[in-house]
Amino acid sequence: MLKIRVKPFAEVTIDGVRAGTTPVDRSVKVGKHHVTLDGFPSGSDIPKHEELDINVTEPTTISRIW
Repeated sequence: MLKIRVKPFAEVTIDGVRAGTTPVDRSVKVGKHHVTLDGFPSGSDIPKHEELDINVTEPTTISRIW
């Protein structure tokens, strides 16, 4: 299980597939995954983009406050 939380919010892709707007809870296979977060930090009109390569071996939570 992969849980992704971003405040205020972010659009999420997992392995190139759109997963929706946070909060996102997805069942993923054990192994390596590429996660992309796109959104706007609170009070800003400048977009934020973050790419993560993670190795899921157990339930994992990604949390960000922008």
